[in-house]
Amino acid sequence: MNARQQILIEHFRAIHQQGFQATRTDRVVSQMGITKGAFYHYFPTKNHLGYALLDEIICPMYLGLWKGLEETKDAPLDCLLQTIAQYRRLVDEDSVRWGCILTNLIQEMTPVDAGFQERLTSTLFEIQRILAMGIRQGQTLGVFRLELQPDDTAIFLIAALQGAFSMGKGTQSLPHFHQAMDQIEQWVLSWGAQQ
Repeated sequence: MNARQQILIEHFRAIHQQGFQATRTDRVVSQMGITKGAFYHYFPTKNHLGYALLDEIICPMYLGLWKGLEETKDAPLDCLLQTIAQYRRLVDEDSVRWGCILTNLIQEMTPVDAGFQERLTSTLFEIQRILAMGIRQGQTLGVFRLELQPDDTAIFLIAALQGAFSMGKGTQSLPHFHQAMDQIEQWVLSWGAQQ
């Protein structure tokens, strides 16, 4: 791993725990044992670091969770449930207190920085597109009920997933996170077409 990648990874951890605005790059690079000059060699500003984190790590990571749903031709329900399971694996007893880094950055940075807003909104819209496509495919295959509105249902599912992370973070409780995720799974299972 090169110095630039190390800087990104260490800042990912710090931002996840402290938020973007509260993270002090000088402290992170000092703890890494590198100079501020090395940091500025790769990232002229803290915002450039944030954009790189979004472009190279955070947004691809979350979009990658939905790749199976985008690629499936015959099992949208299974792929959707697998994606929900992958979201569950992002959280453990230690990390529940930090919440979802994507959700945290959406709440913290979209109102104050156009570069963050553009990247984060684009990611949300892409997740919505993939999810709505999977719902439509499931309707075509007779797996999902026809009365589901794919675009609206996709938006609500994304909001529910973000809410599950917020519930876990807000209560500092992994069981609360899993209770919310259990309800999301049950709701998704209720989309099934009547045979």
